[in-house]
Amino acid sequence: MAETSNAETLSVKGALDTLRKLEGLEIGLYQRTEGATFMLWGLVNAGIFFTFTAFGAIFEENFPTWASFAWAPWVAAGMLATWALWRSAHVTAQMPASRGHGAREMVFYLTLYSVLFVSGFTLYAMSGGLGDLKEPGIATIVLGLCSAGAAVLRRNRSTPAAQRIGIGVGILAIALTLVLSFAVSYSVDWQAYWYQSIAGVVTIGGGWFAGGFYLTMKG
Repeated sequence: MAETSNAETLSVKGALDTLRKLEGLEIGLYQRTEGATFMLWGLVNAGIFFTFTAFGAIFEENFPTWASFAWAPWVAAGMLATWALWRSAHVTAQMPASRGHGAREMVFYLTLYSVLFVSGFTLYAMSGGLGDLKEPGIATIVLGLCSAGAAVLRRNRSTPAAQRIGIGVGILAIALTLVLSFAVSYSVDWQAYWYQSIAGVVTIGGGWFAGGFYLTMKG
């Protein structure tokens, strides 16, 4: 009887240890998938800024309406890749936390860039007296606000590290853009345009990519 009792005790302890290990693996996979999503959208944002900067150099003052939607192909590709990434994570580990996450991420990023598009045009119309704030600077500020705001609103569906990265990148993007808009003097307009584009690439694109890389390594 004593041997049976000891065997049952060890068996229960082993089962609990196994469950803890599985839980740790699930959390790690969730964070790595979250980090890969950050890296993906860091590249998407960098691509958007580069595309609009190139169009601005090509068309200058005669910016066509269709070029204003240059963000759409990047966002569409990012949404599909996001859905595939989270679906792969769910199929691989059958993580309950990842069920439907890809679809929610797709809706989130579509909403984010739709808000960016509408608010960007609104701010552009109001920016006559806002120093040297140009279109890339407006986009960077809006994305910075979205990055920080989303990290706060999605605190129940993100890891603490991801929340800190989202808030930090948002604050850095806004601060650097405001400095380049009000504290730096430019001899010609194109300098402000290019410097603020670089700020967007470095803070939003580079910040999300670097933060995502950190999450994948620590997951």
